[in-house]
Amino acid sequence: MGERFPFDSPGAVGFMESPTDEIDRYLALLQGVGLVERWCFVRFEELGITVRPPIYTTGNGSRSDEWNQIRANILQCCLARSRSTDPAFGVAVLAAAMEFHGGDLAAASRAMTATDRIFEPVISWSDWAQAQLGRLRAECRERGLIQGNGS
Repeated sequence: MGERFPFDSPGAVGFMESPTDEIDRYLALLQGVGLVERWCFVRFEELGITVRPPIYTTGNGSRSDEWNQIRANILQCCLARSRSTDPAFGVAVLAAAMEFHGGDLAAASRAMTATDRIFEPVISWSDWAQAQLGRLRAECRERGLIQGNGS
């Protein structure tokens, strides 16, 4: 329970419109997570943080081609699945950055990571993703989870 980013609402709970069946429910969950991820990147930009594609993805979820494609479509940027999807690999890269690359995370990433597959966004999803993020933010505002533009 609760949300800390992209907005701060300790009492927030998840919500969705009534799905017609389990497939719609599952798709809504995936799209919802993708939209919150997009909202995070919008928030990064508002804070002056530049995120340059591709976005590297690891962990068990990254093994799903369908999930990665949904994310690429919603984010409207390339996702690169690392050859090693083990979540611990990211920690190893962080440690190597400090130990062997003078704290340069980008250098450690370049030296240690290999890409398994690139997921290109389907450009025709751009308007849909923008509209859905607007709907999500409006619903969060309606529920009292955010104020103003939701930043």
